[in-house]
Amino acid sequence: MKAFKSTCSGTDTQHNSKHSSTSHNCNTKNKQTNPKEPKFVKRTLDKMTYDFASIENKYSYLFDDHSTLDKDDIFKKVFKYFNKAETALRNKTKLKELKLFSSKIIKELNTKLTISLVSPKENIKSGVDDIELTFSLRLNDMDKVIHNLNKTSGVKNCMHHKRKGYNEYNNKFEFKFRKGGAFIIYYKKNNAGTQIEKCFLSFRPSEAPLSSINKFFFIIKESIGTGNYKSFLKSIKVIRKDLCIEIYDVPSNLILVDTKSKIKNISVFDNANSFHGTTYLGNDRNSHTAIYCMTRKLLDKVNKKYGDNIVNKIMESVSRVYCGTKIERRLKSNQQRSMSTSIKHLECINGHQFDNLQFYSPRVFNELSEAMIRKILIKGFAKRHETFTNKELSKLKPILGSHLLHFEHEDVCDELTSYLLAIKKVIISPKVKLK
Repeated sequence: MKAFKSTCSGTDTQHNSKHSSTSHNCNTKNKQTNPKEPKFVKRTLDKMTYDFASIENKYSYLFDDHSTLDKDDIFKKVFKYFNKAETALRNKTKLKELKLFSSKIIKELNTKLTISLVSPKENIKSGVDDIELTFSLRLNDMDKVIHNLNKTSGVKNCMHHKRKGYNEYNNKFEFKFRKGGAFIIYYKKNNAGTQIEKCFLSFRPSEAPLSSINKFFFIIKESIGTGNYKSFLKSIKVIRKDLCIEIYDVPSNLILVDTKSKIKNISVFDNANSFHGTTYLGNDRNSHTAIYCMTRKLLDKVNKKYGDNIVNKIMESVSRVYCGTKIERRLKSNQQRSMSTSIKHLECINGHQFDNLQFYSPRVFNELSEAMIRKILIKGFAKRHETFTNKELSKLKPILGSHLLHFEHEDVCDELTSYLLAIKKVIISPKVKLK
């Protein structure tokens, strides 16, 4: 288990909107083909059952049935070599002598990444990781909503620790759904405790199937009545939505991606003499882009909450352990003036910046010195202007120019718009039961 954890970098995911609206349900029935998985679910506590549903939705690429894959699949070898590369980084041994940087492996990674970027509908998973909004609701109506959520079968009221920056809210609830998804409600009462001054809601469509989103908002509608629900919808202000794409099988540290325009604020979370983690392009207080290995993030998150034993059980139950690299564009309304905050315009993705991304072939590594490769793996490709010498930058510029890859970003944007429209539909008109 420890060996695997070192293969994917990242610190800090999604319904698959890449095919059709039916895929939004994220119903991974394929898990029934793996005999180990039901045993894992039965052995875990009830709280893990709810969390596991969200994990299975968000990290569906780990749980899909890949039983037809060749046991000698090239990408299994990639991660075996990748693990050895991290050891080499720590021991300061030569990286270019490792099989990870052999011409065969680099060729395979180049082919995989090129195909993914040219045909994202078939090879890249696009979606919405997070939505945050504010709204208005009377205190007695909020009490009804909380009461009905508490008594709804398949919904669990869980302990929630306040996020950093949300201390002004003196009431907090987190409702987890058995089919996946957690809906976090914060609200602040006035000093007399008779009225609500501010309300905040956060949920992750990456973890919640459309049926859970529909059910949550239907409970609100049934609790406060149709007339008040219309007022509730008018009061909604969408303050954040995280758009994302997921690229599989190519380690995040070997995906050379940057932006066409210069970014003033670039930060990379890294470990000394080890693979770098999350890269942030832009100031995280405003709209920005984050790039990280979602597989490592999952393992870190589960390990922190449940311990190594649960992590091992998860890894026993999955049929695939290849890396998933996530690129998120986190849109915040405080900066995106063109971003409408009305729920009626939820599908608006102005400022998405996917058209501003530039990808370069892994073949770049074949032409770099040992020192340059080491700097990229530890400090991140986006930080090269700070870590490379002028001589190294001069050498790199023509290499990048000859290895630029085409990214069909318009297909990704179409998928994101379509998925946001589906979410908007169930929020505005939730049904008793989603068909």
